[in-house]
Amino acid sequence: QTSESDHMDSLKDQTASGKEKPEAIKALEVESAPEDGEVASESPTEDPEGPDPLRKFDMENQNYLFEHIKRVLMLESSKSECASEELLIPSEESKVDNALPIHSAVEDLVCRIWGNPEAKHEAPSVLRKLYPFPVDKAALWGTLPEVDRALVTGDSMLSVPHNTDALPKDPTDRKIEEAIKRSFKLAAAQLGVSIYCTYASKALLIWLEEEQARFRKKWVPSGAVQRKRRLCKIAANFIHDAAEDFLRLTVKNVACLTVAWRALWLRPWSSSLDLKYKLLSLPYTGGKLFG
Repeated sequence: QTSESDHMDSLKDQTASGKEKPEAIKALEVESAPEDGEVASESPTEDPEGPDPLRKFDMENQNYLFEHIKRVLMLESSKSECASEELLIPSEESKVDNALPIHSAVEDLVCRIWGNPEAKHEAPSVLRKLYPFPVDKAALWGTLPEVDRALVTGDSMLSVPHNTDALPKDPTDRKIEEAIKRSFKLAAAQLGVSIYCTYASKALLIWLEEEQARFRKKWVPSGAVQRKRRLCKIAANFIHDAAEDFLRLTVKNVACLTVAWRALWLRPWSSSLDLKYKLLSLPYTGGKLFG
């Protein structure tokens, strides 16, 4: 109780001294009671992602690349052993003609992990060494965010249940929070992987250009060598774009997990939907769930 009161006193001191308040506290101070008949907006409609990245892979080369991948990896279509028998067979219109078959090793991996979805799925510890975050980002992007104590205990506008340490109290909600936390940890590891994949793919394209320029000055390669170089360049462009897509999807995944975790904590609080939506849409910078 002493530490709790000290924490509250420090919050009051910061407010009295005129220091900048956290965004979460600012949102709490906004007049939030909607007028009768007013419908609060559940989520913003604009996509903050910005314009699509400049893609290097030409879709005209997709079939050419996929055919070579299929040949060199000897990919063959196989019947799924873990698919539900009740799944409908896609219509001819919805089928993708050039989709690569799923390798049996990939199929086994998916079936094994999805076969036990409640297992404590964790990222291998070696990933932290392979794809390390810089020191200034590790605590923000590479760790599980904390639920802001200032938000939970520092404002009377939200009618917080007395036993705040037990939130969420419902057993199902606790299960949901455990799953969200595991997903957050996996997404943090995935973010590191996606960043380094993006860097490596960009560097690979530069190295290929340098090698091509160096050999062009010395000798004229045969037709077979030129075709292999072209194939490697096409594959490198594909990897570059895939890494960019992987990075953007990972960042979006973290954003969605943030909203889901916030909503879980806000659900038992007796406050207006308008205020809750404001808290759900606060920018996320890492470290703090609502910060």
